[in-house]
Amino acid sequence: MESEIKLLARNEDVDALLHSAVLQKYAVTPPVEHWQVDTYFDTPEHAFKASHASLRLRKTASDTVQTLKAGNGSTGGLHRRAEYQSPVAADRPALPPLRKMVGRKNGLGSLLHSRKLKERLMPVFSTQVKRTVIPLKLDDGDLVECVIDVGEIICNGAKLAICELELELKAGDAAHLYQLALELSDTVPLTLDSLSKAERGYALLAPTEVAAHRAAPVALNKQMSVEQAFVEIAGNCIAQIEANAAGVVRRDSEALHQMRVGMRRLRSAFGLTQGLIDLPAALGTEVEWLASELGAARDWDVLAHGTLDELGQACPAEPHIAQVSQAALDESEQARRLAAEAIGAPRYARLMLSLAQWRSDAGWRTDADGQALARLDARITGFARKALASSHKRLVKRGGQLDGASAEASHRVRIAAKRARYISEFFQSLFDAGAVRSYVRRLSGLQDEFGRLNDMAVADRLLSALQEKQPALGRDADFVRGFLAASAQQGRRDARKSWRKFTPAQVPH
Repeated sequence: MESEIKLLARNEDVDALLHSAVLQKYAVTPPVEHWQVDTYFDTPEHAFKASHASLRLRKTASDTVQTLKAGNGSTGGLHRRAEYQSPVAADRPALPPLRKMVGRKNGLGSLLHSRKLKERLMPVFSTQVKRTVIPLKLDDGDLVECVIDVGEIICNGAKLAICELELELKAGDAAHLYQLALELSDTVPLTLDSLSKAERGYALLAPTEVAAHRAAPVALNKQMSVEQAFVEIAGNCIAQIEANAAGVVRRDSEALHQMRVGMRRLRSAFGLTQGLIDLPAALGTEVEWLASELGAARDWDVLAHGTLDELGQACPAEPHIAQVSQAALDESEQARRLAAEAIGAPRYARLMLSLAQWRSDAGWRTDADGQALARLDARITGFARKALASSHKRLVKRGGQLDGASAEASHRVRIAAKRARYISEFFQSLFDAGAVRSYVRRLSGLQDEFGRLNDMAVADRLLSALQEKQPALGRDADFVRGFLAASAQQGRRDARKSWRKFTPAQVPH
């Protein structure tokens, strides 16, 4: 199993990185440079790519090695993949050694044993890089191979520049890679890229839309402690955030939405253990920064592509709406650009590395007293039941204040419903599946109805800001705000109906 952190650097910073005090401190031997050419092979329908795998031949001055990599779990920039290698004597992959290493009892093994695979394999793209290798030994004895690759990916005449840093664990604790990455990021600006060279090569071969990633199910079991469950939940949330980063950089609307959901889920996870597992203040500030960047972009996105689109369809001949819609679209594009810049910046990379390091190191134990440690080590089931009951009680209390309530009260119900849903989904593997699905379905309906009401409130706030920024839109924006205010009256009635439908819901236990 390969464990490595991949970071992107700028070409102009490579020399400073190579001569940094950090690398000089940990280097076991001087850097070694060599040129290498990697040729990636696949079938015409890209069967290896579909299996989340890559197959390459790497040629250096001394030998040729084939490598098959499978899987790509990533948290905080740390990639974990199965890796199978063997020397080859020709310019094509040799399948028998790979078949022997992988076996038959999985999808990748079935692919390797498929008929006529050898004849169907063809080169799909290649990389040419100057590789600099520096063996490192960290303070705790961990052995790390630091690799700096500068070159390009080549595919059908198209080229994509490469300048990346890889920190691969050879022996020791993978968690220590985070601290090394953070030390190096103090030397030169480094950014995260969740894509491997193979994934970038395939994207160059056949450009596709970046897929948005919903949250994967959280896999807990009843034998876990509170602390173990939190580590799994937080890792699940971080994985969702990172999986959507590439889409946000490419300004994809749904990826932006899912990344923001990941942030909200992560903050809900922190709220679950408040007072027991607390983020360091500086790290909390950075989490709030990222949440703010994503939130601003998503709010404008919903206004421009949701609320105003629906209004325009309802009143297609109304010129007031067209003027405001165009202004909102411009603001949305600007906000998406700022969010993309934030995700592609070193600050985001440091945040994700720091979050992953904090999660791996369990630093919350350092100052914990005996009572706190006992609570951390307790079984998760009792904690989960109390958390579900508490979130439901909070929701019921806020829902009871809806009649004749203000927009703020409706907003509080929406937040409580969202929190209850996230908590239910965190702990769904601990309870009866049918009971959890029924409860979450009711919560989702409630959240959707109150969410539409909140969208109108957010729209009014953004349109007011738009009027201040562009006074010429005054009358047009006033018309739209008035229309939305009237719609909100019906929205509040619909929200109260959805609340009444929710009240019989039973908390899973």
